[in-house]
Amino acid sequence: MKLFSLSSLLFATVVLRPVFCKGKVPVLTNCLLQLAGHSAYDVTEDGNEYSVFTNGYERGRIAVTRVIIKKPKTLEIKTAYNGKDTTNSKLHLNQILMALWTEKGGLRASSLKRVKFLEVANDSVKAAIQAARQELELEDVDDFELDVEDADEDLLSNFRNSVFGKVVARLCEASGHTPESISIEHTAGWDDITWDLA
Repeated sequence: MKLFSLSSLLFATVVLRPVFCKGKVPVLTNCLLQLAGHSAYDVTEDGNEYSVFTNGYERGRIAVTRVIIKKPKTLEIKTAYNGKDTTNSKLHLNQILMALWTEKGGLRASSLKRVKFLEVANDSVKAAIQAARQELELEDVDDFELDVEDADEDLLSNFRNSVFGKVVARLCEASGHTPESISIEHTAGWDDITWDLA
């Protein structure tokens, strides 16, 4: 599949529809994005938190991606099951994230300076974190930070080649930034991973 630039293919469309939540009054929400003329993705908004739904993941019953936009510079990803999305001509995670940032957050791509994945469950990212802790002689619950300019190239390569590392690389292409540091924070049995961009 050929990937195209977000600026040429991604644009927003607003459609209002009622959403009925158990025990709540119906509210109006916005529907998301079209990519090359197909609009298979819906977004619900709750303050600064956005949930993206598509019939290609769990028949649209569970959000394929959940994101928090923390203005002016941080994007936090709560869940991302895009690898299991079977939507035809699906949007990739980086495309969804950048569309939410610019269209829903109303922010310029270049203002994105921090990308944080909460409660990492992805195997490739977990393996990169574990390898880094072993190399740095840290315990399984220790926090750490890698400065991209100074860190061991093999450790950085593990993060770059992980699923989330590739997403961050594409976000950097769209925003005109490069990764500056990677930090891991262990909280309540989970690791959060943050890429700071320069």
